[in-house]
Amino acid sequence: MDHDTQTHSEHRPGESAAVPVLFVAGTGRSGSTLVSNVLGSVAGLVSLGEVRYLWERGILENGSCGCGEVFADCPFWTGVLDLAGPTDPLRMVAADRDLLRVRGLAALLRVHGDPARLGPEAIAYAAEISRVYRAIHVESGGAVIVDSSKLVSYGYLLSHLPGLDVRVLHLIRDPRGSAYSWSKQRARTDRGSSAAAMAQETPAKSAALWDLWNGTADRLWSGDPARYVRVRYEDVVADPQTALAPALALFGQNQGEVPVAADGAVSIAISHTVAGNPSRMHFGDVRLEPDNAWMTALPTSSKVLVTAATAPLLARFGYPLTEPHDSGAHSSAPGRHEFLEDLPPMRRTVARVRRNAYWVRTQGLGRLLEEKDIDPVRTLPSAVRTWNYARSHPHAVGHARPVYLLGVQRSGTNMLVRGLGTAPEVEVHNENDRAAFDRYKLRPDPVIEDIIAASRHTHVLFKPLCDSHRAPQLLDGIVSAVPPRAIWAYRDVDGRVRSALAKFGDGNLQVLREFADGTNTTRWHVARIAPDTADLVRSFDYDTLTPESGAALMWFVRNRLYFDLGLDARDDVYLASYNDFLADPAGTMRPLAAFLGFPYRDELVAHVSARPPTHQAALAIDPGIRAACDDLTSRLAAAAG
Repeated sequence: MDHDTQTHSEHRPGESAAVPVLFVAGTGRSGSTLVSNVLGSVAGLVSLGEVRYLWERGILENGSCGCGEVFADCPFWTGVLDLAGPTDPLRMVAADRDLLRVRGLAALLRVHGDPARLGPEAIAYAAEISRVYRAIHVESGGAVIVDSSKLVSYGYLLSHLPGLDVRVLHLIRDPRGSAYSWSKQRARTDRGSSAAAMAQETPAKSAALWDLWNGTADRLWSGDPARYVRVRYEDVVADPQTALAPALALFGQNQGEVPVAADGAVSIAISHTVAGNPSRMHFGDVRLEPDNAWMTALPTSSKVLVTAATAPLLARFGYPLTEPHDSGAHSSAPGRHEFLEDLPPMRRTVARVRRNAYWVRTQGLGRLLEEKDIDPVRTLPSAVRTWNYARSHPHAVGHARPVYLLGVQRSGTNMLVRGLGTAPEVEVHNENDRAAFDRYKLRPDPVIEDIIAASRHTHVLFKPLCDSHRAPQLLDGIVSAVPPRAIWAYRDVDGRVRSALAKFGDGNLQVLREFADGTNTTRWHVARIAPDTADLVRSFDYDTLTPESGAALMWFVRNRLYFDLGLDARDDVYLASYNDFLADPAGTMRPLAAFLGFPYRDELVAHVSARPPTHQAALAIDPGIRAACDDLTSRLAAAAG
């Protein structure tokens, strides 16, 4: 390593903890070499370029390592290969070509990335990949491996190999900029004995590859924000610190800052990249500049062709159909969080649009559709199932059981709603449903009572997270023919903090600061908190408290209500762990369905892939807040049983 690294987890290198891999997915000529080397310059990460080409361009061709040595003389890779054991590079290259090219994608998806179902060559290929990544993890001192191989099929295979903890940075560049880059002649200066020109593609093929790989990456991974972020190359060039923060947060690297100097130059560390753009050999202070040459150099006919071919995905990924005036001027993350309830109607609309645009750009359109519960691919079939159920199972109006999903925001409640919403017995009212909610808060009790009384379903599910402090009133004060139920959902504090920072920025910190200094004590976030909780909130110095600590303290304030409101002593409240749900979807959903009073079916968890807990580095949170959160975590775990 050529810069200081931080151990990714509490495990020492070589132990059985999963190897952390940040896989840069996308298509060629999207700036992945630059982005991966910028990430590799952050403490705790190591950029290795396109690891997929290790056997071809490294071992067989003996090309240049990013450090400047030829591959065979690089001490880093020599150490890796010694640890990994014997290799057959010719066999690995042949297997790569058979398994991972476009023609092999369908077969890989059919078997859900399981090499055991593709034959002995795939099994051997996958086994050697696993050995190499484990060896890299040891040789790098336990760093997060940044792999810019880009090929989605390779990333999909990686993500299904045991022992690897793969998160995806989906890097996208304006397809017209990519097409122009593909069209240029460039010398390949880093390939040793096989030095030649870099590959070129026509605008038509460039656009087709852009659609295929970006569309596939979005489809495969965007539904899991804990493992996927989308980043635009243009945003990285404009503001690398802000644009790459969500990617760093995937592995708990919120505190690891991109080394940007006051004059805007990025300090690129020497790397051991095995393949990629020849610019991977550049290090030192690099000034990032918008690459706008395509606007004037790419022929108009090519621009029109590429725009037409990629139009369905352009808007999805935040690019205009018409040529932008400045491709580097895309808006980046919002700064100080704006509270929609504080804004007049026009500014509220503008703020909401801006927030949603940023969410699409960083998390993907699919994630936004899930957030708003408006994904037609999911909601239309669900609506049909509900309609068919209503026809075949007539249920008298006025006999629905209300169910309230409570807790603190960013605790996996969308995943629960999505699962429960597949049950045709359940009528769902999410926070964006204006019939039941006004600015994310429940409408007056009589309105909710009317919705319950008018339902033809057996259950009516509401997600009033902003009203969680009103849990006793919801359960005891809202009239319904069938006794209500409530679910209190919680997740680990670090996971919640990462998600909250990506969505709300410093909003939690602002609320708690206002409460502590007395400027605003009426927000729903701090309603009904116990006196000792209020004293704790007021005890901190908010001039030094970080957004991470603020989001963690908000996790404590809201989840403490579960005990302060006496919900732990009620038979009509179910405590659900998001982390348990991820680890064992069926085992967690079965008792929850029984508690609510409808039959379990596999469709309730079909959207969740069971996965073991990951070992991310703990966030840098104020010690006093961390201690309070750890104590509450123990209480919640004990209560959940």
